[in-house]
Amino acid sequence: MERIRHINPSRTEFSYLANTGQVSSILHLRSDDSEILNLAYAYDGRGNITQKSINTIPTDYGYDMKDQLEDVDVEEKDEGQVFSCKLRTYE
Repeated sequence: MERIRHINPSRTEFSYLANTGQVSSILHLRSDDSEILNLAYAYDGRGNITQKSINTIPTDYGYDMKDQLEDVDVEEKDEGQVFSCKLRTYE
């Protein structure tokens, strides 16, 4: 884990996946350790981000066979609804 202390005196903590070195989480904290922002990332075997969560609200990403972003699904926190976006890719 890597930590950065800011002047205000908040801090940012970075965590990385041991096997790939990719960022697994970024946590911004106030001086009393309460969260300002919590980001978490998940990846597939090809290194594509498959999920990003912002303060526990997930966004899922889907890719085609060429690793091009194809689908984005965002869950609405309060309603439990999922909003989907189908992206068009061109050859």
